[in-house]
Amino acid sequence: MIRSFQQTNIFAKATVEENLHRALHFSKGREAAGIDLTPLIEEFDLARHLPEQADSMPYGKQKMLGLLMALTPKPRFVLMDEPAAGLERKERTQIDRFIAFAQRSLGCGIMIVEHDMDLVKRLCPRIVVLEAGRLLAEGAPADVLARREVIDAYMGSDED
Repeated sequence: MIRSFQQTNIFAKATVEENLHRALHFSKGREAAGIDLTPLIEEFDLARHLPEQADSMPYGKQKMLGLLMALTPKPRFVLMDEPAAGLERKERTQIDRFIAFAQRSLGCGIMIVEHDMDLVKRLCPRIVVLEAGRLLAEGAPADVLARREVIDAYMGSDED
């Protein structure tokens, strides 16, 4: 199991390429050469940044680098903590492609902790809503997000 972080979690002063190598080297799952991330590196426009210092890239690219680093050791399961946090609206669909790649290429299970309900509705066939550590609702997104107690807890009631 690997976890991604809400804030970028990269080796800031290392190059993008070194970040990917370090992620594999320091992982517990040191399987051979890891996974070929070339399709995502190209799709997320990181290929041209490989020789650059990671913290010289815009935040969105750093965020995607952090997610790619999570895939290098071929995890069976990824816990994503607010993957869309800090991304511009147009960058958020990269999360969709990242998840599709992880599931297709690795058969990887994904759990997302997220407040972006558009992303949740797009990507999650089933959601669980917690409030103060207790289960508030679970099921299909449309059903759960229409429930009064969920609306009251997360969007405020009419009386608020």
